[in-house]
Amino acid sequence: TPTTFTITGATSQASDPSPLCWSSAPNNNVWLSFASPTSAVNISTNFTGPAYTLTNTQIAVYSGTCGSLIQIACNDDISSTNQLSELLVTGITPGLTYYIMIDGGGSATGDFGICVEQRSPPNDNCANAIALVAGTNTCVPSTYSNVGAISQPSDPAPSCWSATNTNHGVWFTFQAGSTQAFISTNFFGSATLTNTQIAVYSGACGTLTEVSCNEDIGAGSLQSEVLASGLIPGTTYYIFVDGDSTQQGTFGICVQNVLLTNDNCATAIQVPVTTGSCSSPVYTNTGATSVADPSVTCWGLGSVGVSDPPTNTVWFSFTATTPHVQVSTNFAGPGFTLANTQIAVYSGTCGSMTEVACEEDINFNNNQFLNQLNIYGLTVGNTYYIMVDGYGTPTGTFGLCVQNIPAPPATVVNNDCTSPAFVCGQGTVTVPNGIINGPGSVIGETGACMNFVTNENNSFFYQFTASATGLFCFDIIPTSPTDLDWALFETPVGPNGITCPGFPTGANMPVPQQVACNYNPPPVGSNGNTGLAPGATCVPSGSQEYCPCITITAGQTYTLLIDRWTPGSSNGFTLNLATTGSSPQSFTPPPPNFTFTPACTGNPTNFTNLANIGANSNATLTWNFGDGTTSFAPNPTHTFAAAGSYNVTLTMSVPSGDPLQPPCNSSTTQTVIIADPPQANFTLTSPVCVNEPASLAYSGPALGGATYNWSLDGGTIVSGSGAAIDVTWATAGSKTVSLQIYLGTCTTTVNTSVVEVLPLPNVLITPPNPAICSGQSINLTASGAVSYSWIPSGAFLNSDTGAVVVASPGSPGSVAVIGTGANGCTNTASTPIGVDVFQLVFFETIGSPPVAATTTVSSHEGSNSFDNDLLLMTSIAADIRSISTQQSTGYTGASGGNYVFINFNNIGNPVNQFQIEDINTLGLNNLMLSFGIRKAAVASNGSQLALEYSTDGVSYTALSFPALSTLPGSAGWYLVDSIMGLPATPNLRIRWRNTVNNMQFLIDDITLRNPWSAPTITPGGTVIAPGSSITLTASAAALYSWSGPGVTPAN
Repeated sequence: TPTTFTITGATSQASDPSPLCWSSAPNNNVWLSFASPTSAVNISTNFTGPAYTLTNTQIAVYSGTCGSLIQIACNDDISSTNQLSELLVTGITPGLTYYIMIDGGGSATGDFGICVEQRSPPNDNCANAIALVAGTNTCVPSTYSNVGAISQPSDPAPSCWSATNTNHGVWFTFQAGSTQAFISTNFFGSATLTNTQIAVYSGACGTLTEVSCNEDIGAGSLQSEVLASGLIPGTTYYIFVDGDSTQQGTFGICVQNVLLTNDNCATAIQVPVTTGSCSSPVYTNTGATSVADPSVTCWGLGSVGVSDPPTNTVWFSFTATTPHVQVSTNFAGPGFTLANTQIAVYSGTCGSMTEVACEEDINFNNNQFLNQLNIYGLTVGNTYYIMVDGYGTPTGTFGLCVQNIPAPPATVVNNDCTSPAFVCGQGTVTVPNGIINGPGSVIGETGACMNFVTNENNSFFYQFTASATGLFCFDIIPTSPTDLDWALFETPVGPNGITCPGFPTGANMPVPQQVACNYNPPPVGSNGNTGLAPGATCVPSGSQEYCPCITITAGQTYTLLIDRWTPGSSNGFTLNLATTGSSPQSFTPPPPNFTFTPACTGNPTNFTNLANIGANSNATLTWNFGDGTTSFAPNPTHTFAAAGSYNVTLTMSVPSGDPLQPPCNSSTTQTVIIADPPQANFTLTSPVCVNEPASLAYSGPALGGATYNWSLDGGTIVSGSGAAIDVTWATAGSKTVSLQIYLGTCTTTVNTSVVEVLPLPNVLITPPNPAICSGQSINLTASGAVSYSWIPSGAFLNSDTGAVVVASPGSPGSVAVIGTGANGCTNTASTPIGVDVFQLVFFETIGSPPVAATTTVSSHEGSNSFDNDLLLMTSIAADIRSISTQQSTGYTGASGGNYVFINFNNIGNPVNQFQIEDINTLGLNNLMLSFGIRKAAVASNGSQLALEYSTDGVSYTALSFPALSTLPGSAGWYLVDSIMGLPATPNLRIRWRNTVNNMQFLIDDITLRNPWSAPTITPGGTVIAPGSSITLTASAAALYSWSGPGVTPAN
């Protein structure tokens, strides 16, 4: 419940600190304090309603004492759409006083509500441990938090992680219901603590004895789970859970008693059938027997023909909800100790069962000894039974799940190299009578010894990968006399599948890939057995009944082509790939492979299957994403709900070459790391002045390969890029800046803040463009600011500071003043001072300092960006530039820096032009104009640039200036000087206008002068009578000083 306060009428103090995250400096801040009994608090002003008129707050929290405070937490806005404030403060020392400074964003005032809420969990002390209820053969998590928890001196030091990593531990208890308990924090969903560590203890607080400990489940998983054994039923045990190092957040935890309750079919545990997920509690077969268990057809087949009858079997049941399911024991981690399982599935009832399917191993040759069995054609609504055992006599704990899978893939006829039948196990294939394959879709895939065959007739392709290097022999045994030809090839397997040679119609397989070939024509062989056998005499490509055994290489994939000579023959045959004379050998399909695009939590991760299967293969792919979810899509997209490391497994199940044998399985596992999206937090400089760089910098951890998208509210980046930039604004005001970060497929939310850009003072010097005689002085007055600094310092000025200085130049020069406004911003004004000969009427060097980028003339009008406050006219394409290689140079008085660029496009009306105007020349009858001009083309003599003046802005009169050189190398800057013929008028306008295409001109250093004239006296030389007077009139000047007898007045 919030307490209401106000900041209306409050003021900031000179001693107030400057919070690091506030977008505006303290203005109307107030102070509160609190002392918490816990180690974490949540502070919030996130309250709305009629009582809360302050809708934009900013808060900062400090430790220490007034006058010596240390900021420990800060928040400006909750989000880009909520300008109130809230933050979690951890590491609080219970009982210590802390201070909160609160202000409105910008200069906002009003009433606000605030509350400080205890957040330290009560169970960060063993004495306050929370009791968990242990399930029996089921594990249902509850959610807790270690946020704000602090380590106690009495906390024990777990054996499996460093004491320095014990910082935010919390405590639980449970009562053992069996001799084993499974404790897991391996849950995701809304959990924010993704790296846990747990320890289990017996005894009492203060005298605890460690029972079990786990820091990480294993490679690829940072969560923790533990199987505690040797427990005494009825005894209370303690669980200590911490985040690795200093990590805090929410987590799920469950405790499960592991009990043997399903030793026989009648007590089978009913398991659910899931869709798109596969998770499991922990089961055990420790102490189980095999009394009255049915026989199994496939157990032991993975171990080179060694039979393995049931020994320590346990039973499960499920009710089919679809015709097709997958039964899996493929779980890993500290909770699962039985590393080699075998399963069988039955229909019927206990005591009267029929085997539906069985599996010994996922892939014996790849040391994948758990199970993942696909079963097709079940009857929806029927109950089926699963018998699970360890291979041999091992016992331990394991997981089991049943999930729905898609319909079986279409049957593929293996009459092309790209769609072979895979061979696994000991490589026995039986083809029954009645199957006619035909030549396939690619005609002419034959061996080199079949060179008299223009087409395949009735072919079968088989593929296998050798698990060991050794001697290889095989038999092909027809069911009745049949002319069988064959060829064996080494087959490259790339990341995207089988690499079969391209077979032109009627062509043979390339010889370099061929290992052996035999066409066995009649009468040799009598249409009987053929293959590779010890002692055979035929050459590698021969026409004998048998060829000699060959050596095959571990990991090499081979393709065997068997072709019936008679196209219409349907005689079956048996293929034995490991016959007498062979080294002990078994076979496996090529392992699958996949790639993925890492993403952040809440963003999809794309998986691409690269399984080594033919384009037409009928393989089934099973994805297990390591978070309890699965997919059977070829190339799935999966969104992980929580950050962490996930072991993602792709299993390929391919029907074997023998329809009576289990499918060939092979799998691969990769670790996928999912991170929380980075927060787009950044620091900024505020306030700044107009045209003063504000530094914006991402303030989070380093992000390799990230893209930083800044929104700058009209600002211009003047330096830096990516995570850190400097930005200027040409106008004053509150500038909203934001940052969004893209990291791979991760996108952060938009973080927004405000930079206050302060206006520049409007600094002026009066009188402008003064002119004096040699030896004279003049008072110069600066206005528009609160303090002034004059340049050149200590030269012909009587002072470097102050609003009024006295200038006494001995020769023509200029003076500048830097004015500092009340807000601390500075601006500069300057003026030339003419001495003697010429009165300086107007001059313009096109700006100082140089512009950072090309800008239009109009952006400078009415400001002090130029040297004069006289108006410069907007033009069609003329603009202000400052390219260093094009700046004015090579003549006396060349100022460099900015210049006017007059382009050559858009010739017409209005023309491409640049104009100065509003120049009062009344009383000035000898005006002289000079300017710098740069021509880009050697061939131009400058005549293409029209120079004109006007007294009314309507009609213009041409002025002429000397032709420029057209000699080789003449492109560059020139000074055009002493152009006469300009009139005396209250508003003189002078313009430069391009008159042709394909010409460019630059203009700089425009100066308008009027020579001083000697005064004249009229009438002159007059003789008058003594005692009489005469009126004398002086002209050609502004002020006059007379001398001589009887002259009044003297001035």
